[in-house]
This record gives sequence, C-alpha cells and structure tokens, in this order.
Amino acid sequence: MNRIVVILFVATVCVRGLIGLASFSSLSDDPDAYRAIAETLRSTGVYGLVGSDGQPHPTAFRPPLYPILLSMLATGGAVLPIAVVLLHSLMAGVTVVATYLAAGYFVQVGADRGGESDRDWMIPIVASALVVIDPILVQQSRMVMTETLAAMLVAIVLWWIGREAQRREDESHRLNRLDLSSAAVLGGLLGLAFLCRPTFLVWAAFVVLGYGILGARRSIPTMIPIRFAWKTAATIGLVFAIPLCLWTARNVGQMGHPIWGTSHGGYTLLLANNPKFYDYLRSGSWFSAWQTDSFFDAYAHRYDGDIRTEQFWDTDWTDVPVRSLSNDQQDQGNLGDQGMSKVTEVNDDRMLYEGAKAVIRRHPVMFVYSCVVRTCRLWAPFPHLVAGRSVLLSLIAGLYYVAFFVAVIVGVKAMRHRYRHPIAWTSFALVLALTIVHSVYWTNARMRAPATPCLAIFVAVAVCQLPQRWNLKKRLA
Repeated sequence: MNRIVVILFVATVCVRGLIGLASFSSLSDDPDAYRAIAETLRSTGVYGLVGSDGQPHPTAFRPPLYPILLSMLATGGAVLPIAVVLLHSLMAGVTVVATYLAAGYFVQVGADRGGESDRDWMIPIVASALVVIDPILVQQSRMVMTETLAAMLVAIVLWWIGREAQRREDESHRLNRLDLSSAAVLGGLLGLAFLCRPTFLVWAAFVVLGYGILGARRSIPTMIPIRFAWKTAATIGLVFAIPLCLWTARNVGQMGHPIWGTSHGGYTLLLANNPKFYDYLRSGSWFSAWQTDSFFDAYAHRYDGDIRTEQFWDTDWTDVPVRSLSNDQQDQGNLGDQGMSKVTEVNDDRMLYEGAKAVIRRHPVMFVYSCVVRTCRLWAPFPHLVAGRSVLLSLIAGLYYVAFFVAVIVGVKAMRHRYRHPIAWTSFALVLALTIVHSVYWTNARMRAPATPCLAIFVAVAVCQLPQRWNLKKRLA
C-alpha cells in the first residue's frame, strides 16, 4: 500500500503541476480577492484589503483558511502564480491519497459478512483516479479559489472517520462510535473545513447528529450506555466550535460585529433572489446562461434608492451615473430609507440580506421554483455555454458527468450492506448539506466540487462490481 500511496501522490502532483504551469494566465487573476487578502496579510499583518487611502482595512468578506495558506507562500509581498501551482498540486496529491485510503477502509467493512467482491481491491484505485481527472477539480485547480482546498479537507475527513471506524470495528464491533480523542480530531478537521467554506457548518451539524443518533442505536444491542454516543457527538461539536468562536471573536474585535461566516452572504443571497433573476426564470430560458448586466446595473446603484422595494428594481439604471459617497456619507451619512447611518462592510452585507429577503417575501412561489432551479444547476452534468468556454470541452465534461452520476446511483444501490459505515452516511450528509445551502444561495456546478471524493467512492463501487453482476446475470440466463 505504501508504494501505491507514493505513486498516487507523485503522479497527481506532476499532473496537476503541469496543468497549473500551462495556466499561468488564469492563476494571475484574482476573481474572489483571495490573493489580495493574502498579500495584505503578509505585508501588513492585517487580514483585510488595502483601501483607496492606501491603508489596510480588516475584512470578513472571505473565510480565512485559504488566504492564510496563500500568505505563507508569498514572496516579496506577492503571491506568485508558481506558488499557487505548488500549493494546489500538493493539496491535490493529498486529496487523492486520502481518497484512496478512505475507499480502502470503506471496502474492508462488511468483507467478513458476505459483502466482499473479488474486485473490491480495485475500488480505492478507481476512486482516487476519478479524483485526479475530475473536470471541475482540474478546472478549479487552475484558479485562485477554494475548491481544491475544500476537496482536500473532505477527503481527509473521510480518511479519518474510515480509519477510526475500522479500528472500532476490529476492537468492539461498534462501528458508529468514536473514542473522545478521535472525536476531538474529527471536530478539529470539520472546524478547518468550516474556515475554508462556511457551508461546512451544516455538514458538521449533520455529522454531530449522525454520531449521536447512529452511535446510540448501535449501543443498544451491546448494552453500552447511550449517553456515551452523545458524549462523542458533543466532543465533535465542542471542538468544531473552537475555530468558529475564534473567527467570530476576531470579527467582533476587528469588524465590530459577530460575523460567524463571512460578510459575503448577503451578496450571494441577493444574486440568487432578485427580480432580474426571477424574470429570467419566468422567461423559461433557464437552460441558457443568465445575462447579469441588468442586475449589476441595479446593484451598483444600491445606495441611490431602497433596494428592498419593487420600484428600485423596476428603475432603468443603465444610464444613471453611480453616486460616489463622500467621506462624511461613508462615516456618518444617511443612506435614505435603508435604516443605516454608516457605510461599512457589515452594513452593506446586512442591507443586501434585507433586499433579498424582501424579494423572497413578495415572490414566495418564485423563490421555491428558483430553489429547484438552483438545485438542478448544482448537480447539472452539462455546463452553460458562455463566452470563452470551449464547446467541445463542455460536451466532453457533460458526457463524463452523465456517466459519473449514473454510476453514483448504481454504486449507492450496490453498497446497501455498507450504508451504516460512517463514510457512507457522512457522504450522504455532505451531499444533503451542499444541496440545502446552495438551493437558497447563488450556485453553479463548481460548488459541488467538495463532494467529489465522496461521490468517487460510490462510482468506484459501481465500476468494480458491475462486471461481476453481468457475469451473474449470464449464469442465471
């Protein structure tokens, strides 16, 4: 196994490294300001952005883990593309190795109860290979964004719970229980995942409930006190809460507000729930990409009217100059009827949340429909054709994901005897968490990237067991 692990790691680092070296132009871009935050942190020690006054200003616009990692690689105050290539390649290597090990633990469970196949040894190899070639992960590794880190953290969580589940089964046949030290490590890993993407808070909540409920149910036949299962779950939750509380405390001190996630949520909620997007859905053309120009025209004028009203969104802002706020308006100014006396990152986020909630209240049916559309987009196999995107590559990626999701369904059906394994229900929990959160907030296919290690294991089960099922059908015919 050690030799296979080394080969997988080196091969993945080389493959992703070559892809990164061929993508310097995209790695020079900074679409989500992660590089800017990292460079500010490295140069000034402030987790923030440099304002027009040339001074660093604290921010909570992005979660902290990825910019902190980038800042460690900054040279001369700049995060160079080669540093991003190195970081993403190493993280991809860890992801693939962790997926391989997790799939191995997953295969071992149930082997002594008639669940084994003569091809089960292939499942870890196939699962790790699928992570290497996944189109979304490959694409996002070419950008300064968090998908590579998020997938790595998910794979590490799967590896840890698989390792501990195997150890617990070998010792006492209580699969869905952890000792408190193992639970603490799991809580810490989930906490790091949260610092990469706040969406993982929902996943962590499901994991805590899972270990509490399933652990208690498994305790009954063996006469183990049920309260121990909930002590395990509580330990996971308490350790997870440490980074959450530290990040929130930092934001109270630096931003003056207990931001537990980011100050970006209002924007993503409004982007997903505004009259312009709802009109696009009503047009029945949601299979094509939404042209966002009218939304951003209105968004740029959000201080020129009340964003909570229908009148604001009905106004044609195309040729209206954007108002430039003076320093007085930024510090003490009255922003019309919007209930704010100061323009800050926190208040801007709050205003956008209020604008989105007002739209949702006025159009509840359309909100439900838009949730369905966003869920479909999250898991859609074919990407939208937009300017600059290759039609051929989009078609290849779409066909790949059609086959991938069919195999996921087959794999889930084929592994019924392994449903109680923590890797299985933790993977289901992640898929559910991503679906719930991104059905409400703005979404696209790249936001399902963290679930790739989970789904790759299910696909590997299908791929490796399908030949045996075909042979069985031939023998029965």
